[in-house]
Amino acid sequence: SILARHSFKDADTRKARTFDHKLLQTAVVISVTVGFLAIFFNKPAGFPGKHFMSVHSLVGATALGFMALNMLDAMYRQGANPLKPKLTWVSNLHRSTGTIAFVLALVAIMLGLYNRTPVVDWAVQPIQFSLPSSWYQMDGWSKNTHGEMLTWLFIVSALVLLLNMLSPGAIRSPPLRRGERLEKKTT
Repeated sequence: SILARHSFKDADTRKARTFDHKLLQTAVVISVTVGFLAIFFNKPAGFPGKHFMSVHSLVGATALGFMALNMLDAMYRQGANPLKPKLTWVSNLHRSTGTIAFVLALVAIMLGLYNRTPVVDWAVQPIQFSLPSSWYQMDGWSKNTHGEMLTWLFIVSALVLLLNMLSPGAIRSPPLRRGERLEKKTT
């Protein structure tokens, strides 16, 4: 969807892509919810601290918030029938929050792969932020499971995906011009 935006000028193709987007995003919401609950209720042994103490978890929680806001905006604009995509609504809020959620999710993934250092202590009043001396060292599940080289490959792959998705490219068609309308195929 980030790549396509308004790249389909005929209504049938755009309607199909909108429906595909909706199904894909529904699968994403289900997967993210299951993943979040699995992590929240099954904290790994030996993990320091409580939930939402690392930069990775704070960025991830923010990404989830933007994803939820984006989903609610789409549901509101889509109307009563979730199976029939409307092509008439355009929302800068939907596009912006979706892009922000995507960027934050990939940043959270990269941070989680690299390091799981707690930086927030919620038990102390007032809440304290600290940066341990080992904050820059790679540590965590990915390094322990796959090794440092493969973890760097995962991180670089996520970064390449992020840059590819956000960079303007030749795969987008030009936007509709003023007065130009989506047309149904007549074949």
